[in-house]
Amino acid sequence: MRSAGTLNTFADLGAVRGLMYAIDNSGERIEINSDNRGTILSGYNPDVTIEVEILESKDRNLIAKFFGGVSTDITGGSVTVTDKLLRSTGTWAANEVIYIDGAAQDISITNVKNNGSTITNTDYKLVKDPTTGRVGVLNIASAVTITGTGLTTTFTHTAVTAKELVITKQFTEDNEIEVKIQATQSGKVFTAVLSRARMEAKYGISFSDPTNGGDLKGSQLTFKLQKGGTTTYHDEII
Repeated sequence: MRSAGTLNTFADLGAVRGLMYAIDNSGERIEINSDNRGTILSGYNPDVTIEVEILESKDRNLIAKFFGGVSTDITGGSVTVTDKLLRSTGTWAANEVIYIDGAAQDISITNVKNNGSTITNTDYKLVKDPTTGRVGVLNIASAVTITGTGLTTTFTHTAVTAKELVITKQFTEDNEIEVKIQATQSGKVFTAVLSRARMEAKYGISFSDPTNGGDLKGSQLTFKLQKGGTTTYHDEII
C-alpha cells in the first residue's frame, strides 16, 4: 500500500493470509421508475474491495500507517553486540547494502569481518534509511566472497527496550491509499489494484498472543474503492 495519487514505494504489509478481491454490484443500485412506463433506468455503482488478514497485527509501524499517532522509542543503556552474523554464505556484492537486524539509529560500527578476518573500514560505510529506520553497511569496494564463519559485524548502539504509539481521539481526515495484492508464478504476476481506497474495518490485536508479531490471531481488514478511484485486474499467469 501507498498514499493514493503518489509514486511512493509500496509499503509491505508483512505476513498475510486469506486474500480476497471482490466486485459487488448489489450494493449501490439506482433505479428510476415512471408511473406509465415502468423502469426507465437501472444501474449500479460497483463496490470493489480487497480483504486480507494481517498476521503481524502487533507491528507498531503498521498501526501508525493506518491511524497516525506519535511514536516513541524507549531506550536503555549502551550495548555492544559482538560478531553479529550478517550473511552466512554467498557474496556481498559491490554497492550492496546488508541491513543489520535490530540495530538502532545511533549505531557505531567497530568492525566487519569475513571468516574472522577484518575488512578494511574504507571498503564499507554505514547507511541509514530515514523512512524505515533500518541501518546497514554498504560495500563501496569490490565484491566479497563470503567464506567460513560468514560475514559478521561488531557494533555499539543504544538498545530500544520498548516501543510506544499514542493515538489521540480527535477528528481525523480519511487517508486514501492505493492497495495492491500480487501473486507470482515463474516470473509472471497476477495483481489486483485499488487506486483510491479506504480501510473500513476494526483493527484488532489479540492478547492471546502478546509476543513477537501477534501472529496467532491476526486482524481482518477490508479496503474499499472510493469515488473516482479505479480497480485494475492484471493477469500474466495464463
